Amino acid sequence: MGQEGIEYIRNLRDKNGLNRVGWLSGISNQPSDPCYFGNYCVIDSPNQVNPVVCPTPTDINSCPYVLQNTKGASPTYLYSQDASDSNNTATIFKRVIRLSQVIDNLGVNFSNEVLVTVFVQWKAGSATRQFIARENLFDWQ
Repeated sequence: MGQEGIEYIRNLRDKNGLNRVGWLSGISNQPSDPCYFGNYCVIDSPNQVNPVVCPTPTDINSCPYVLQNTKGASPTYLYSQDASDSNNTATIFKRVIRLSQVIDNLGVNFSNEVLVTVFVQWKAGSATRQFIARENLFDWQ
């Protein structure tokens, strides 16, 4: 789940390059973008929709739980955020993405690089567990 989040953001970056728009357009290019720096956002990879900002953008706990397609004649077992699909059931997981600007030790912002961090959270008894995946993405165009 963590790696899929990184790949999804990478795929959006690549589509932006092919469409000749800014590499972070619709992702984290301006404050109104869902994954703008410091905001938590979620993705729905099976439905290929743009990321969605969490209800309280700076609070990971406000983000929705991941759903999984487990019902119907041919369940796909894919993870989604599509609550309108009656074949999707809630899981114990939250998958949340956060993009950060990369800044050097002199405080200079690298405008052609971002850090993508994906948090996968779940409850185990009364404890909250978390897996974190990180990767730097570059403006390769």
